[in-house]
Amino acid sequence: MELPKVIQIKVVGDACTGKTSLIERYVTGNYNEALKATVGADFHNKTVRMDGSEYQVQVWDIAGSYRSHQNITVQFFRKSHAVMVCCNASQDNYIDHVKEWRDMVTDFAGEDVPCVLVMTQIDRYTPARNWQDDFKGFVPFDGFFQTSAKDDVGVAETFRELIRMAFDYLGSRRMTTPYNRGSSSVPFEESVRLDSFRQSQKKSCCKK
Repeated sequence: MELPKVIQIKVVGDACTGKTSLIERYVTGNYNEALKATVGADFHNKTVRMDGSEYQVQVWDIAGSYRSHQNITVQFFRKSHAVMVCCNASQDNYIDHVKEWRDMVTDFAGEDVPCVLVMTQIDRYTPARNWQDDFKGFVPFDGFFQTSAKDDVGVAETFRELIRMAFDYLGSRRMTTPYNRGSSSVPFEESVRLDSFRQSQKKSCCKK
């Protein structure tokens, strides 16, 4: 069985954690403080090359509003090949919310799908600290990253690592062997953005 030509990355997390800004920074290289909140779901495509073949990476931006959080269903996570859970330490009860999102990924995407935790907007915190310590012992993730879409810190590295995990995951499915969680080493090249899709309208929100 060949790898699918479309690799689906799902980005989830509470509202106003900067998911859209993170995706825009990765896909277009730009940062826009005036971005509006996602309602429903959007996706952006980016081309990557692996082993001489081109693949579309489809990065889904899923609304983090309270209503969407409660009513999110299996179709949003269908065919997920990797998932990114975003969080912001300035929000109340963010650790509990991270656990809820992680449980949702397990329930709807599957427990074997690679899932990483991403701390966003670290430019707001001086000095920086290691938030990873807040999640030790109770939230299982395959990686932890700290990012700033505004300052372009850690964004490309985070997506590249998650895409490598997705390729490893798909490769393990192709070989009918369990996904081996850990460091990934699949090389690939990024190309230009192909297009973007809007499945929803936008509404104003806080700055990302």
